[in-house]
Amino acid sequence: MAQRKTEKRKATSQVRKAVDGYKGIYFNETTKKYDVKNNFKVYDPQTGKNTYKQKWSYNHRTLEDAKNALAMLRNNGVKPVDKEITLDGIHQIWIVYVQSEGMSEKTIKNTENQLKIIYEFLPKDTKLKNITEDVYDKLFVMLRAKELSNGNHYSEETLHSLNACLHKLLKLAWRRGLITENPLDRATRKKFRVKKEIKKGGEKIVTKEEFQAITDYFEQNKFVRNGVDRYKGYNALVRFLYFTGCRIGEALAVTYADLLRVKTDKDGKETITVFDYPDNEADGEVDIVEVNIDKVRLASGATETYAHRAEIRHETKNKKDRTIPLNLVECMFYIEYWWEECGRPDYSTRIFDWTDSNARAMIQKACEETGIRKHTCHDFRHTFISNLMADPNVSLADVEALSGDTQETILARYSHMLPEAKKKFELATDKW
Repeated sequence: MAQRKTEKRKATSQVRKAVDGYKGIYFNETTKKYDVKNNFKVYDPQTGKNTYKQKWSYNHRTLEDAKNALAMLRNNGVKPVDKEITLDGIHQIWIVYVQSEGMSEKTIKNTENQLKIIYEFLPKDTKLKNITEDVYDKLFVMLRAKELSNGNHYSEETLHSLNACLHKLLKLAWRRGLITENPLDRATRKKFRVKKEIKKGGEKIVTKEEFQAITDYFEQNKFVRNGVDRYKGYNALVRFLYFTGCRIGEALAVTYADLLRVKTDKDGKETITVFDYPDNEADGEVDIVEVNIDKVRLASGATETYAHRAEIRHETKNKKDRTIPLNLVECMFYIEYWWEECGRPDYSTRIFDWTDSNARAMIQKACEETGIRKHTCHDFRHTFISNLMADPNVSLADVEALSGDTQETILARYSHMLPEAKKKFELATDKW
């Protein structure tokens, strides 16, 4: 304890100067060496809040030594160039990572339980560089063959969870530079026969009446922060989700520069510009507004383009970038209204400057206040695709192009029977 206090006094009494271009690295004017500091947060499950802490490392002779020391602090003491990282090693780094993100202890416990099963076939000291495609395939051969004490085998749901656990650990190791490439990038993408429950009564579909109730709530009430009525923004967001079918991560990544005006003259020539307020259109021109979807807002707060991060395409099931026409009256008008409310910010600004948890909480609040069923942000995507599928003038290829999903996924996950379709079906059967 006395030694710690001495080190703390040492850390506060000496003069340090930040090194330009290297956040967390300082040149110690007293010792003429480099000291490094790592700020981090630790989630406290008792209070449900983050505790902010810092860790120092002192007396590094060169800038390169300081950079390595800082990397070790950030990676829980594991050298980023150490290719001998093991399954247990990346698990310990992952624990620190999820705590810094404020995730619950339940998440950590679930991963520990999943790893206990994996460790039966891949010991915890297995080096990540040795987990090849063949090792990955053999692991699941053994998992499927494993007979449990009750005579059963692991369910498809369990195998799906084990697969996801292994993938997330290897992906973290690859992102941190602990392995040169993710060995599972080239591995066969395994499919599991996981039953996905669709709640009774078409719970995923937002009916016209429910959509009207949610938008009316945001229009008729106010939530003012810093002089801005945030409900105008949430009204625009709900309409955007309903009329584009975007995932919430895609919607939160959209900037004003992604809104495109498409003009077609008499000769069929198109002119595409970034949207501004409507100007005086020339005679015979057709004016359409589209939104460009080419990126996603991650839970970490980072925005990644699909072109930059190929693996995001798989995670979000998108196969290509896309543009979606916007309903001018029901959607675009309210985005303009929100733009005005915010003082017409720069085009590079995100239109909906919130997190997915903010959006989810506000939509559920609107549902509670209006007395309708609770809906998630993703329910609007189910509704959008189901509405398109129910329209005889829209082909499955059109749905694929507008949603960014494959036809297989569209048919498997989003083909819900709308309430109107159910009534028509009942009338049809009356004639049989």
